[in-house]
Amino acid sequence: MNRVTGIFILILMVAGYSCRPKEKRAVKDDVNFPREEGWLYDGKSLNGWEITNFGPQGPVSVSDGNIVLSMGDGCTGITWKEEFPADNYEVSLEAMRVDGNDFFCGMTFPVGKDPCTLIVGG
Repeated sequence: MNRVTGIFILILMVAGYSCRPKEKRAVKDDVNFPREEGWLYDGKSLNGWEITNFGPQGPVSVSDGNIVLSMGDGCTGITWKEEFPADNYEVSLEAMRVDGNDFFCGMTFPVGKDPCTLIVGG
């Protein structure tokens, strides 16, 4: 067997191994996180939040326990007004796009003394 044939067989073996069925993991149908002290959203109001003035943003409201950031001519956002921990915290986001065509969402949060921004694409 020549070197090219050996490399080709090795590539096929690696490709075959990577295409094998993955292990099935248990998926929870409904994840309910306990709302312990320290949560930034109470599920009812925008208490502690202010609408960010990006320009001609869309309206912000609470509907059925969800914060709704409607589309505007510019970006629409909210900013936490209170003190935010700089370390040892967990960020969780559950979101759904209902309108628009730009990037999906972004979040900026502190990591130590510096800000970190997560942008979820369109």
